[in-house]
Amino acid sequence: MKIRGSEKKGLIVGIFLTIGLSAVHVLSQTGPLTYPQILTALNAKLPVGVTRTKLLSKLVTDVKSRKVDKPLTSDREDDLRQAGATDELIDAIRINSPLNPTKVETAERVDQKTDLAAADLLRWRESLRRRQGASVLAELSSVLNRDATNTQALWLRSTAYAQTRQFDKAEMDSRAVVNLLKLPKTAGDYGALCFATVSLQLWADSPANCNKAAELDPGFPEAHLGLGINRWVGKQFDLAIAEFTKAIGFDSRYAAAYFNRARAYQSKQQPDFAIISYMRRMTIVLQGAGQMAGQSHFIFDNKDAGKKLNTMLAMGLSRPWPEALEAITGQKQMDATAILDYFAPLKKWLDEQNKGKPVGW
Repeated sequence: MKIRGSEKKGLIVGIFLTIGLSAVHVLSQTGPLTYPQILTALNAKLPVGVTRTKLLSKLVTDVKSRKVDKPLTSDREDDLRQAGATDELIDAIRINSPLNPTKVETAERVDQKTDLAAADLLRWRESLRRRQGASVLAELSSVLNRDATNTQALWLRSTAYAQTRQFDKAEMDSRAVVNLLKLPKTAGDYGALCFATVSLQLWADSPANCNKAAELDPGFPEAHLGLGINRWVGKQFDLAIAEFTKAIGFDSRYAAAYFNRARAYQSKQQPDFAIISYMRRMTIVLQGAGQMAGQSHFIFDNKDAGKKLNTMLAMGLSRPWPEALEAITGQKQMDATAILDYFAPLKKWLDEQNKGKPVGW
């Protein structure tokens, strides 16, 4: 039987709706998304012509435009990840959903001098936990140009400076926090002091500040990171690992928590566990770099990345390797700084282990 053009179009639409009805229905509605709707879309059979990557991209767009009706709890995040949610989708849901009740007391507070929005504070903190300091440095500096005494902006900018290797400036901001907060009152105040005193290695003061921040706001992952660093410095490695794990429990993409947990495992001479945390941290940092550059995290279904890869591979041995490198990265020079930074803790540990011993063949 010959099918006319209009009938063929209707048949394709019918197949599309039958196979992917659940996903299409969810993505065509209006109003805030619910977690059952998101899970339904993730678990639905894909319509003809729709890839998994396109579905996830559409979900991220919808979450940003429609928001989500309830807070993202750890149980809900586990369910979403089991259904195939990516880090990008989880981040979008976290930012565009109501605040977790444990975080409301801190996040709803607005700085009176600079009128900082709670959403901005939350966004800056999350960016820094993913080591994206360069992306928020200008915004934080703009806030401090209006009010140089804003301690929340100061401790966040101190972290951003440290992540961009501007250590002198980071130290100046940390010292400003300590000098300004003589009478801390809120979880934010104690959190700022926690990070400032840890950065300045004021080990006699930092534990009390970090403990108070965690007490006033149990959902303050940075406070647990500070406590963990204090435990590690005091060679209480098991307690340090427990604190870093708590921080990761509040934010599964907290790069610094993974990095410091790896150091604690190294100190316990458990390299297998250390490597797992190091690799997780590296994945988070690389994904963050891709986001800031506006690029996909994956080569799969990315035509631009595929073209660059094909161009490089097509050269074979016909061209010098710097030209092949330029075809895929845009530059001919290789920079091993990131690798040296990544393995710096291991090198330090090896230097300590080999101290006083003959090294060589």
